Amino acid sequence: MPSNYRCILFAAAAAGMALQPAPLSADQLEDTARIIEAQLHKQGVACTMARRAMRDAIESVPHEAVWIVHCDEATYRVKLIPRRQAFITPIGTSDRVKEDRK
Repeated sequence: MPSNYRCILFAAAAAGMALQPAPLSADQLEDTARIIEAQLHKQGVACTMARRAMRDAIESVPHEAVWIVHCDEATYRVKLIPRRQAFITPIGTSDRVKEDRK
């Protein structure tokens, strides 16, 4: 295999790895949950405490991150687009709320 070919192959592999998002640490996920919680409050959505935030890799596209956020009151799908309001869709009520209603 020619030396130049190996260099090109290595560069292509390195570029491909750089495009893959690194997994978030627990602290980063907690910070993300707090940031999304603040956005929910800003838009008038009830979210006393964001317990968890998970990125929805299937629904996310470049410059439009989609997160599933579990709050005390409900679970929401939140689509974040830079410089725009978030698109917020309730996708479920928390078990805690269901128990209080009984």
